[in-house]
Amino acid sequence: MIKVDKKNYEQYNSLFRKLKCHLAVKATLDGLTSCDLFADSLSNTEIAIIRSNNRYFTEINGDKSAFEKLVNFFGNIKDENHRHFQIYFSNEIAGKKFLKNMKNWNYKVIDLVKYRVSTCKYKEKTDFPDLLKILTAQEVMHNEDSYENIDKLKEEMCSERKNVEDFLNKSFGLCLLFGNQIIGWCLSEYNTKNSCEVGIAIDEKYRNKLLGTYLAEQFVLYSKKMGMKEIHWNSLKINIPSIKTAIKAGFEKELEYKEILVY
Repeated sequence: MIKVDKKNYEQYNSLFRKLKCHLAVKATLDGLTSCDLFADSLSNTEIAIIRSNNRYFTEINGDKSAFEKLVNFFGNIKDENHRHFQIYFSNEIAGKKFLKNMKNWNYKVIDLVKYRVSTCKYKEKTDFPDLLKILTAQEVMHNEDSYENIDKLKEEMCSERKNVEDFLNKSFGLCLLFGNQIIGWCLSEYNTKNSCEVGIAIDEKYRNKLLGTYLAEQFVLYSKKMGMKEIHWNSLKINIPSIKTAIKAGFEKELEYKEILVY
């Protein structure tokens, strides 16, 4: 597999057209992330893969030999990294053909669901106590020594971006505070020109108090100010608390998809 130069990403838009429902793919092809793109050939491409950390968005258009080549590619990753990774295909048939070629691998096929909200007519619904406050991620990082749990926030910022500075330059988010404790955050991920995905977390001690709903609502309103027209929310299909939070915050179901988790 060959690592494709970013200046040539545009030519893969057609090949990845079905996977562009994932903003990680769209943002990469638009040159807005640090994700890598690999192809088996730069001229007659049968396999193309976008890598975002441990996530691999895969398009394949070939016969049995192409699937064998793909298995070898991921087999090398499995042997070298000794850690789990996720693979996504644009259709279930490709995923099933891939699984048939796997030998003695540990894997699970996981169901996920994507929700979406438009910011155009969005209005917040949840009232909340004055004891809590919200600051932007930029405001928190400007005085980072003043807050507890800052390292966890930094780690989340770097889940997509190269480093904290890269996040602050290209992404945005909100932090929920109780006193000087960061008890939650809602950060943009895979920003495109007018849309983004959301990464949200609430400290375990503060869950089941509608804090996630409140924070998500505030994030959507803030995203509107940042020029976003759509916000996307991904969740495991079995993660009922996450799905309930998305729905309460006004998100609507967009699609279901599958993930092959190799471990």
